[in-house]
Amino acid sequence: MDNFCGKKWIIVAIAIGIFVPMLIAYFGFHYTNIGYQLLVMLALLIIGVLDDIYDLSATLRLLLEIALMWFFIWSTHAQIDDFHGLFSINDILSVYTALPLSIIAGVGILNAINFIDGIDGYSSGFGIVANILFATTFFMVGDIASGLFSI
Repeated sequence: MDNFCGKKWIIVAIAIGIFVPMLIAYFGFHYTNIGYQLLVMLALLIIGVLDDIYDLSATLRLLLEIALMWFFIWSTHAQIDDFHGLFSINDILSVYTALPLSIIAGVGILNAINFIDGIDGYSSGFGIVANILFATTFFMVGDIASGLFSI
């Protein structure tokens, strides 16, 4: 519990740093899927805090992450449905392929960042670089709202 008490203000600051821009994107740029993103991110934040306090089992956390990723993909239809020629694969027409692939990718990325977080400061630097690359890409294709959101 002592370890959590020292981190609670950092967790709150990170949550505010994430949720405030999302609310600005929702109201300022009419991002319709922000509500689902906020809900899933809040649930992941709660799971993380509960894990810090009660040391949840890895299996329970994994099952909750899979359920949340399924909910997000099902709600927003934001799934991997095209590889754009990578490995000579283009469109993925079947939802029975796209949905599990998207869930595996989402949970995999979530846990990869969580593993990187074990090295102090590395995940923050990695996140900053990734968001700068995302912002640059979004600006290059003309999606100003997503670029600003990435910043």
